[in-house]
Amino acid sequence: MIKFGKVSMAKNLFELLENHDDFECQEGKQQIMIFFQGQKVGGYNTKLNHWYLSKMFVANKVSDAGLLSYGFKMKEIKKSSHMYWEAKGLTAEENFKNALIHMTGAVF
Repeated sequence: MIKFGKVSMAKNLFELLENHDDFECQEGKQQIMIFFQGQKVGGYNTKLNHWYLSKMFVANKVSDAGLLSYGFKMKEIKKSSHMYWEAKGLTAEENFKNALIHMTGAVF
């Protein structure tokens, strides 16, 4: 079970995911990672307070324009050339959930 601490606003979404057969949540040092059928989707960065989607997971599932419409922006960690999609703000949790539904067909 995830210890929510600072992410109490996201508690409802994580409870939905943990109770869904196709999803698994894993708590790390600074992020809560979300997996769909064993593949990492993204998660929530508890240190920097943002939602993120894995570039590898979204490939061929949704267009860049689609992710932009959900409020995500492409980010790059320069040291490692790691790229991911990030969402912040008041609607980020709902946008993350809607993007999950779009990419996985999951019903919550």
